[in-house]
Amino acid sequence: MERVLQSIELLETLPHRTVVERRSDKIKYPVRILPIGRYLIYFRVLENDLLVRILTIRHGARRRIKKFP
Repeated sequence: MERVLQSIELLETLPHRTVVERRSDKIKYPVRILPIGRYLIYFRVLENDLLVRILTIRHGARRRIKKFP
């Protein structure tokens, strides 16, 4: 768990170093994914607010999420 929290803290300085999971013209902020060990952190970088919004943290063996809020 500590490794996951440390990785989330690193997103403060380098949020764009991750893979874009979902991109669409309809989505203003694409969903990004950060793999940490067996877990996947899904998040968005909100440029206007200088904010990283964590959407969910899931085990990598679970099905990928089809729709995000």
